[in-house]
Amino acid sequence: MRRLKYGLMIGFAAILAVGIAERLNSRPLETSKSTWSQKLKDAAQNKLQQHLRERAENANFATSMNTAEMIAGLFDERVEATERYRHAYRLAKSGSPEAIEALKRYFKQASSSEKAAIAQLMGAWGNAEHKPWLWPLLEDPELDVRLGAIRALSSIGGDDVVERWDRAIRGDQASDAEKVAMIEGLGTIRSPFAYRVVMAQINARSDVRFTSALLDSLSRFPFTPETEQYFRNWDAAAGTPLEQRVAAMTSLAHSDERAVPFLLDTARTSTQWAVRAEAAWALSAQTVPHLADSLVELAASERNEIVRRRLLEAIVPQTDTPIEPLYGILVHEEDEAVRVAVFNALGAAAGRQPDQAQRFDDEAVPELLRLAVSENPVNLRMRAVFALRRAHTPGALEALGTIAGVKDERVAIAAAHGLSPD
Repeated sequence: MRRLKYGLMIGFAAILAVGIAERLNSRPLETSKSTWSQKLKDAAQNKLQQHLRERAENANFATSMNTAEMIAGLFDERVEATERYRHAYRLAKSGSPEAIEALKRYFKQASSSEKAAIAQLMGAWGNAEHKPWLWPLLEDPELDVRLGAIRALSSIGGDDVVERWDRAIRGDQASDAEKVAMIEGLGTIRSPFAYRVVMAQINARSDVRFTSALLDSLSRFPFTPETEQYFRNWDAAAGTPLEQRVAAMTSLAHSDERAVPFLLDTARTSTQWAVRAEAAWALSAQTVPHLADSLVELAASERNEIVRRRLLEAIVPQTDTPIEPLYGILVHEEDEAVRVAVFNALGAAAGRQPDQAQRFDDEAVPELLRLAVSENPVNLRMRAVFALRRAHTPGALEALGTIAGVKDERVAIAAAHGLSPD
């Protein structure tokens, strides 16, 4: 099932390359205190892929066309490229001999970027019957096409794919980009054989160019005691550079709920604030009963303001928000960014619990309105708007109406969108 989801994501990303990452990414970080901005791009991309998948399920399947009409649309140069990709996606989903033959014919005349997209589409549904057509693409002269084939074959999976990736990663013929794609593909396949290959590569490799990919791949497997011990050893080793220790925590955003105790322990005990902050960020990907209580407890004793903010931001997706302890934090908290993080958690709770609406309007809305129309950095102002949008209480809606009139279009548009019923 996870391979299917991965295949869908890469297929939809090929179809609908839209510029919404900034709008979807609600986790801006101050770059002046951060040396790991790649994770922000990854977070935005993950949300983008989820958004594309949801859109594609509605838009790309919805058609009254038969196979012949879709094939005609695929080859019609008057049709926009995005719509042709939709036809290609539907044909790949169909999997009929006529559909596959049409895709192959279109492939011969396509540009390298189109070839890469179609190759990914061929693997998007995990159909092993497409493998014979995809294998030769690994020798294509264009890197984009080879990468598309790697991702497609990884979404299909199988021991034959794992064996091929194992040989290529250990060899010297594949480029670095191809090896990274293969390593990531092992995390998509998630079979016992793939796990053994990843662990073997981790234990044998000293080339830092592949460290992040290997950690990312490992984090996608079930978080077993063996996996936990590896991450503990990696973080504790004296020779591990700080940036790689941070990358290890980042990768665990992909892991399952069994990683939560380890991440909480890291957020509590690591001597490096950057590692603690990243463990907190990874926890925001989990929704586990009583996790919010632990996050509030850690935030109350954390001295670093960025770590405090990350811990509190991880409460937002939780459903058992500890209301009173959060309001208690506001009594002594002076950092505005941390206060806004608290308000985001309280806003999410107010949006779910109508009995919290009046208190939020009385105690949170005035400060959020002041921050949103102030001269503070735009990231802070946007977070204040997000807190109001999450609450969607009468007072929050009134504040959003005011903010929608400010001069800064970014803030104004974000506020205006919050006035929509959905």
